[in-house]
Amino acid sequence: MFRNPNHDNKNMWFILDELPALQKVSSLPVALAKSRKYGGCFVAGLQNIHQLEAIYGSAECTSMLDFFNSKFIFRVSDQVTAYKSALTLGEQEIIETQENLSYGSNTMRDGVNMNNVERKKLLVMLSEIMNLPDLTCRPNLLCKTCW
Repeated sequence: MFRNPNHDNKNMWFILDELPALQKVSSLPVALAKSRKYGGCFVAGLQNIHQLEAIYGSAECTSMLDFFNSKFIFRVSDQVTAYKSALTLGEQEIIETQENLSYGSNTMRDGVNMNNVERKKLLVMLSEIMNLPDLTCRPNLLCKTCW
């Protein structure tokens, strides 16, 4: 691939369906990392994250998936893939107020204690991803100039 300064909007698309079925392609991680500046665009599909981790290892699999800025999450059947997909779609921080009441034998010993507790919650629940209808997905579009 080569980027011609006179044709900046020309891209070369690589469509890889069933990515784990290709087995290990040693140049793929490098291509995902470096081809973007030369107009390389990748679309890849996989059904189960475990298949890709078994081929490339957990760290390299995570690294490769990070190069895909936009992701379309379709229905998955296992909880680990659903959890990783839900993490990809994001989390939200929630501040909950907890109130504790204590009662003593004397009215002077009664008390109220209020605390704010911060916690994170997935934007999309695992069960939502695992029960998506056919041909329905949850998009995660990070590219502002894609459309």
